Amino acid sequence: LVAELYLCSEAARALLSPELAKLMMAAVLVDTVNLDPAAKKVTPRDSRVFAELAEVLFGASVAGDSAQLAQHRDRLFGDLQTAKYNDGPLSLADAMRKDYKGFQMNGFETGISTILLGIDDVIAKAGQDFASCCDDFAAQHGLDLYLILFAIYVCPPCPPTAVHFLFFGLVAAPP
Repeated sequence: LVAELYLCSEAARALLSPELAKLMMAAVLVDTVNLDPAAKKVTPRDSRVFAELAEVLFGASVAGDSAQLAQHRDRLFGDLQTAKYNDGPLSLADAMRKDYKGFQMNGFETGISTILLGIDDVIAKAGQDFASCCDDFAAQHGLDLYLILFAIYVCPPCPPTAVHFLFFGLVAAPP
């Protein structure tokens, strides 16, 4: 863990600001699903590093109080989840880029983006530019077929409450 490099000596620890400690804590929480053992992603190293970073950010009194530390941890993880599932502030191009995967399927260059908004909201926001934005994105990635999955989450990590697919632009037959 990168955080371990900052925590391994007093000289390195002196470079660790509260803001950097919070960013590193966020990375640990995302990687370990909020340090939840049920997710089977948390290790003793993760827990130790998180506790040491919490001491930098909150001080020894909070870091040593498991109830207060859990409250801060849950709040930070909640904020991260809210941001993760909120594509509203993004432009259409940024929303398409955020969760994009490209691959070949039966000789076709194929791409899929997941946008965490309803299709109606995205089209209303993009207006007349929706089709040209999709066209531009597909062209930039050399795609024959472009798919967009629109998913609305009311209470992440619950399953989405609405899902729509848009199939865009089969440009040419495969070679």
